[in-house]
Amino acid sequence: MGACATCGGKAGFLATECGSCQTKRIAAESKQASAQREAREAERQAHIAAEHSRIINDVKAGFKCYLHKTEYINVDSEITGGSFEFGEYDDSNVRLSGLEGWKVVGLVPRTFGTLLQNTSGMNSVWAGGIGGIVSGAYVLMELELTPSNVSTLSSEIEEYLQETVR
Repeated sequence: MGACATCGGKAGFLATECGSCQTKRIAAESKQASAQREAREAERQAHIAAEHSRIINDVKAGFKCYLHKTEYINVDSEITGGSFEFGEYDDSNVRLSGLEGWKVVGLVPRTFGTLLQNTSGMNSVWAGGIGGIVSGAYVLMELELTPSNVSTLSSEIEEYLQETVR
């Protein structure tokens, strides 16, 4: 039986620490990790507050600033002879965002492809593939901050920074 490296007591077979010292060490490490997480979060929140103030001041001074986001929409594609569920077409989030001042600035299609196989009895051989079928799209959107709307959008800017700043 080995001796505990911390207190010198009995550690157990092939162990370097006794149960009591191991529990204390794990608790101390957990407390230290928690303190480090809290410190990082406090630093992050301070950075967000500074950026929020900077953005509002810059926009009021005439500097152009934009918020960006991405909305995903399904496209109701069909492949003859196949049954693939891409989802129903729904652009309601894009429409609602437009009513809030967001505009579409880009689109990235999401495509689908599949392998084709020839089967004969128990044998299956690769036969080619199909691809490039658009199954959805990522809609890139932008909201311009102006001196006339920056105060009204202050909470949205704060939320945007909370989601974006790591």
